Amino acid sequence: MSSPPPPAYEAPSYYGVYKGVRNAAWRLLLRVGADALPVSCAETARRLGIPVLGYAQGLPLLRAMGLTDHCRDNDGFAVHVGHRWCIFLSNALPPGVNRDFTLAHELGHAVLGHAPEERRDADRGRVRFTRANTREWDVGLERDDILERDANMLAARLLSPACVLWGLGLRTAEDIARVCGLPLAVARQRAARMALLYQRDLFLRDKTEQALFARFLPYLQAQGPLPQPCANKLAALNVGQ
Repeated sequence: MSSPPPPAYEAPSYYGVYKGVRNAAWRLLLRVGADALPVSCAETARRLGIPVLGYAQGLPLLRAMGLTDHCRDNDGFAVHVGHRWCIFLSNALPPGVNRDFTLAHELGHAVLGHAPEERRDADRGRVRFTRANTREWDVGLERDDILERDANMLAARLLSPACVLWGLGLRTAEDIARVCGLPLAVARQRAARMALLYQRDLFLRDKTEQALFARFLPYLQAQGPLPQPCANKLAALNVGQ
C-alpha cells in the first residue's frame, strides 16, 4: 500500500508576513533606541554597524566586486559579503525624503535577511545584493516581488510606527509625510492602514508595541496633550508608568 502524498506547500498568509515585518520594525526601533520622529535612518544604520556609502565614495569596493553596472539604474542597493552588510546609495539622491526612504528600504533588506540574488566572485566569495528604485515607490505593496514588498513594508513602519502616529493623532497622508519624512505615495499607504487601525482600535495589543510606545512617550507628551482615546488606553494598560 503506497503512502499518502505529502501535503501541498502552503505559502504564509499575507497577514502572517505583514505581522512578521511589523514586529521586526518594532524590534529594530527598540534596538537602536529610537524615541522621536523623524527616525534617523543614518543613525539606525550606524547603530547596526552597517556602512552606508555613496556610489562615488564606494567606487573602489564596487569595482572590486564587479557591481558598478548596478549603479546606473538603481537609487541604491545592499550588498552582503561574508557576514556583513553594506549599503550603497546614488550620489544623485539629495539629502531628504527620497534618500531617507531608499536607505530605510535597504535597511529593510538587511534586517529581514534577504538574499534574492547571488553571484560568485573569486576574491570576495559570495555577494548578495538587492535593489531599490524610488520610481517604484508608488506601486509599493502591489508589486509582485515579495522581497521588495517586504522591504518597503519595513521601511514605512520604521519611519512611521503606527502607535506613534496614533499618539500624535495623525490621520492624513499629508500630515504623516510631513512629520515622518515619508514620500507622499508611501504616506498615502500608511494613512489607509491607519484608518483601519483607528476603526478597529488595534493599538498597543502587543507587549513589544507597548514597550515601543513607552519609549516614545516623552516625545509624544512634549508635542501636547495625548488624544483622549490614547490617554484612556494608556491608563487602562498602565503603559509608561
